[in-house]
Amino acid sequence: MPLLNTLMKFARTPQGRRAMNRAMSYARSPQGRKQIAQVQRQLSARRKPR
Repeated sequence: MPLLNTLMKFARTPQGRRAMNRAMSYARSPQGRKQIAQVQRQLSARRKPR
């Protein structure tokens, strides 16, 4: 799990915190919520057996 460790180290840096804050504020915005819902629909459509 070296990738996860690398991501955790990055998240603790000031740069990582800024990136997380930007991502969180985008996720809270109407445009972000719309895009998240769209991706969720696409992923759930892929999981349904045909």
